[in-house]
Amino acid sequence: MLLAEHYDAVEADLWMHCHRTDLRDLWRPGGGDTKLTWRLLRNLIRHLPSESATKTALRNRMTDAQLEQAGKEADPSQAPWSQEEMLLASLIDSVRTLIYVVIRVNGGKGRPPQPMTRPGVKKARRRQFTAEQREAIWRRINGGRIEGAVIDVTVERVTVQSKPGAAST
Repeated sequence: MLLAEHYDAVEADLWMHCHRTDLRDLWRPGGGDTKLTWRLLRNLIRHLPSESATKTALRNRMTDAQLEQAGKEADPSQAPWSQEEMLLASLIDSVRTLIYVVIRVNGGKGRPPQPMTRPGVKKARRRQFTAEQREAIWRRINGGRIEGAVIDVTVERVTVQSKPGAAST
């Protein structure tokens, strides 16, 4: 049914997105040069990017009720993101950060924005230091101790570089 209604879209997508797979090989002896089988065709179509002509044609054929149901069942965190989507998320994060900075500079309050959740990227966890670790950090930074001070430190990555020939500490 899919091939009967959207043959041109499937053929173009296989050629563009699947290393020039020729749909006509499906009817050639042995699957032709690409060894195309019905099973392989199904898998290639299933894993086409969402912006492909085939997936677009299938979405355009859906009713409003079907689209609404698909939207409710979809889990964007499980779908792969294209480079454009990753760049767009990065741009959104930058704009949110700039808005936050402008608000803070002008005397406003608020919490720093959280980055957009991206598929396959786990949220950064705040490292919890013990009282002894907080005390050691405070002494290292300020050379002294403050009784009863509560220190909240987030450490993600520390890189130390020294000049060639210099003694490291």
